[in-house]
Amino acid sequence: MPETLGQAGLVLPLPARLTPQTRRLPTAEEVAPWVAAILRLWDEAAFYEEHRRRAWAESRRWAPEVLEPQYVQFFADLRPSAVPGPPLVRP
Repeated sequence: MPETLGQAGLVLPLPARLTPQTRRLPTAEEVAPWVAAILRLWDEAAFYEEHRRRAWAESRRWAPEVLEPQYVQFFADLRPSAVPGPPLVRP
């Protein structure tokens, strides 16, 4: 899911013929870009470090302390305003 990567990660597109219904494995030619990306991460320390740093920074978007207030607010906004309920608090 490229949208979860933000500024991190490598998005390597799937060949158009690969769909949820596809039962044939990708060919060596089709996965060559994937292999090249893995080898570059393995062989080039600076490239690896830059992508590691970006991935770590991007992962903070998904940290519980970041997501929790967003979910609390989202569900609080769903509650009908005419029917007051108890405040949403963390268990």
